[in-house]
Amino acid sequence: MPTTLASDPATTPAKPPIGPSAAAAAAGRNGSDDGGGGNGGNGSASGLRYRRSDSSASLADAEGACAGGVRDVSLPGQPLSRTRPLRAAAQLGSAPTIWIPFLNRGTAFSKEDRRRLRLEGLLPPAVETLSQQAARVLKQLRDECTSPLERYARLAWLSASNVTLFYHVLMENLEELAPVVYTPTVGEACQKFSSAYRTPQGMFFDARGDAGRFGHLLKNWPNHNVQIIVITDGSRILG
Repeated sequence: MPTTLASDPATTPAKPPIGPSAAAAAAGRNGSDDGGGGNGGNGSASGLRYRRSDSSASLADAEGACAGGVRDVSLPGQPLSRTRPLRAAAQLGSAPTIWIPFLNRGTAFSKEDRRRLRLEGLLPPAVETLSQQAARVLKQLRDECTSPLERYARLAWLSASNVTLFYHVLMENLEELAPVVYTPTVGEACQKFSSAYRTPQGMFFDARGDAGRFGHLLKNWPNHNVQIIVITDGSRILG
């Protein structure tokens, strides 16, 4: 009988490509995995199981393994070695506290609060008072912002990240900042909303696209203790 070498392409199965298409196929073959190397080194990401390449993977394998032409170089020769998905909200502990403007106090969280809320390492180590935070904001407004519209944008960003600090700064410096958050600056801010937009505040309703669904959209607001609702059609601020 004729002898066939193992390297004969006629008899040697082709090496499966490493990439999204191979990952989709592997998803049907592999069991569940925690992304840490179980099931023969397969990781999980976004519901798909990606086959990790061995240490002899070529550069072509590495380039073909990454969708969109972006290479994962976490481990040499193993382009898909980082396959753990982002943590679910339930696994984040209290980290979202500093991402919710109504709860965030930034560097004003005490050492005890940071330990209790699992915020250690997520904030600069210094603990500041509310007055110290406010002094820094005022210095930024006065020294770094060259126009009322820039001050408006800086305060809008602050109100979207730390509500407590925003209102403290505003109430303690009302005479200086009222013309920034209200007339006349707010009129210019409305005219330039598209270019000045940074982060969403409040809620937005599309009169055409959301018609008949306003009640459903209102349920998406996270705080149920609502006492006042201010509605505007977005057409200008009344003087």
